[in-house]
Amino acid sequence: MNYTRRKFVCDSAVVVTGAYLSVGCTDNDAEGSNTTQTGDGTETGGGTETGGGTETGGGTETGGGTETGGGTETGGGTETGGGTGTGECIETNDDILGPYFTEDAPLTSDLVDETTLGERLFLRGKVFASDCETPLRGARLDIWHADHEGAYDDVGFNFRAAAIVQDDGSYQFDTILPGRYLNGSTYRPSHIHVRVRWDDENGLNDFISQLYFEGDPFLESDPWAEESRTLALEGSEGDGWTTSFDFVV
Repeated sequence: MNYTRRKFVCDSAVVVTGAYLSVGCTDNDAEGSNTTQTGDGTETGGGTETGGGTETGGGTETGGGTETGGGTETGGGTETGGGTGTGECIETNDDILGPYFTEDAPLTSDLVDETTLGERLFLRGKVFASDCETPLRGARLDIWHADHEGAYDDVGFNFRAAAIVQDDGSYQFDTILPGRYLNGSTYRPSHIHVRVRWDDENGLNDFISQLYFEGDPFLESDPWAEESRTLALEGSEGDGWTTSFDFVV
């Protein structure tokens, strides 16, 4: 486990009772809570990312673009690993927090209503301990992402939600496919931020990552996009999309 995956504890066996799951940020991650985003997806404005001046994604990351909106995201290589489904137990690798996390998102699986703009996306999956078998029941899983135009809601909780992992490890969210936004000279691909938090005998565990989607034209130019966390979409633009991902933390 690296610093981002286990913020407050060293590697240990996971105890899944009394756990809780959420998506969030480390002490050294930069915040951009006052950022304003324009309608075309370009982020501008007042927040300043601090905490050493560099956001890392589980280690020292080199290269990457500038994410405007008050700070610079510097990124690079990612760790190997991913979800389950290959017949091999592989822990999901982490990713940067980014500047747009907001604490205390509502506990709900439904992030949309009949007035919501964008292509509907139904995301589901399970969360397992590092043995790939033990459901991380009771953990808190937070997600947050941009709207269909690539803008984050930094005032309220649009496209921000949390779920408590069920006894079988399952979670689900009904939301939209996030829009892209300009990050320096190029766009970040469509992505969903995820944070999982849970307690064991050693204290609080904190895992942060992002999910991406197959076919996005900006995957190759993004310093954080990782193939093991790039999801296939089933469905169509008119009828909506369905996808799934199992986390192993």
